Amino acid sequence: LIPFLGKSYVTPAKSPNTRVDFQFTRAGFVFGSIKFPYPVPFRLLNDEAKGWLDITYLSPRVRIARGNKGTLFVLKKEPTLQENLVAMIEEGQGESGEEVLAAIEALASGNRQSSADTLKFLEGEWKLKWTSQAASASGLQKFATGFDNFQVIGSSGKALDTLENVAKFLPFLVLRAKAECEQDAEDKTRFNV
Repeated sequence: LIPFLGKSYVTPAKSPNTRVDFQFTRAGFVFGSIKFPYPVPFRLLNDEAKGWLDITYLSPRVRIARGNKGTLFVLKKEPTLQENLVAMIEEGQGESGEEVLAAIEALASGNRQSSADTLKFLEGEWKLKWTSQAASASGLQKFATGFDNFQVIGSSGKALDTLENVAKFLPFLVLRAKAECEQDAEDKTRFNV
């Protein structure tokens, strides 16, 4: 006979640090601003309100777990604002630019990054995914954005001090524009080129 809430299996975790134990203490339904308690008295259920999840696979975006009652779960982490923006651009959803600009504004308004974080994340090779060309952009700038474009920010020691814009027209034809840069003395989140 299967209990009302299902049968729980008692098996050891497959490997150390892969099991999450839990015990439900309360639950409820929420309809707008109105809350209704779930009609199960968890305190009276004792061990039936307890459970565990074995994590059988884990990556930054996907988790597969098996519960104490044999249920198998495949879960995907919801994308961040940054990931939504990149996906929108890569899937061609931002052709008009308005959606992309709105996503950029939402992302920028929530940016609470310190200058130390800026320095930590800024170095490296960045591939251009989308651009909004100003009317003042040169013909070469507008032409070059139709090809593979990268911005490479590097350091020759402890400080970030080089910036290079790279446009790859063909495997054998590459435009490189190099500049020296330095961190602004007053505003550590800015770099002067």
